[in-house]
Amino acid sequence: MKTLAWKPGVTLRYTYASGNRPETLQNEEFDPVYGAGDRYYGWMNLLKWSNLDDREVMLEIYPLEQMRIELKYNRFRIPDPEGKLIHGNLWLPQGEKLLGDEIDLFAKYDHGDNWQFVTALGYFFMKKGRTPESEYPGNAFLISLQVLYRFKLTLSSQ
Repeated sequence: MKTLAWKPGVTLRYTYASGNRPETLQNEEFDPVYGAGDRYYGWMNLLKWSNLDDREVMLEIYPLEQMRIELKYNRFRIPDPEGKLIHGNLWLPQGEKLLGDEIDLFAKYDHGDNWQFVTALGYFFMKKGRTPESEYPGNAFLISLQVLYRFKLTLSSQ
């Protein structure tokens, strides 16, 4: 059997991070995995690692041996939105749990042993979120480019 040249892969993920219940004396919030220091979740870092329900579909392809491309779709819901601010300045109207959808495109290319190029594009479609002034906050866009050069340094003693 021949293998596919681009080695495509499709992944389905589900992330659920509980939120704190203020009526108890315990902290029931979800702790970030593996001791991650980042308080926020996802490429655009719009949501905290608590009170989060994320359904994700990801397509990964490798068009070249030294290149990886990832296309992701996330649907972000807030399991317990009543009376809670999201990211400090958003709230959901009564009965709503859907905050919005995010589409991300990520690409990484290794050029030789020394150069690496990484880029990410992301777009968040706000669905039901509102600001405390009851205004629609709009959508969000992310673009990033990272260039990494690895130096090879040999130290010798005289």
